[in-house]
Amino acid sequence: MKATQGTTYRMLGSRLNDLTLQLEELRKIGATGKKVNKPSDDPASIRPILNTRKQLSNVDRYMETMGQSLDKMQATDGHLEHVENIMQRVKEISLNAVNGSLNNEDRSVLADEIVNLRKELLDAANGKVDGKYLFSGY
Repeated sequence: MKATQGTTYRMLGSRLNDLTLQLEELRKIGATGKKVNKPSDDPASIRPILNTRKQLSNVDRYMETMGQSLDKMQATDGHLEHVENIMQRVKEISLNAVNGSLNNEDRSVLADEIVNLRKELLDAANGKVDGKYLFSGY
């Protein structure tokens, strides 16, 4: 079978068109840096891409949760350290109050300090992080 000149030109034009489409696709890949720009570009590889995106989203959420937990733990640690300092001061005051050498005026001063420390302790117990209580309820 002999190919005519018209058939040869049609086949050549078709091949040039295919090469032009491939070149355009390669240029698009080079310009965007992505092999798959839409699902129809490579239907077989879209599932791993979507799975990877979901995993990245999960990792981002995990990292955000870990950051919030770290903030809350640091705030809790700071509040508990403050409570420990208050309780140590209350212990010191109590030991001084037991001493028989104090008069009523001195004991009154120590009682006022205990009242202030109690208020400070309640404030520490009602500590908040991001508007949420650490130790007490809403």
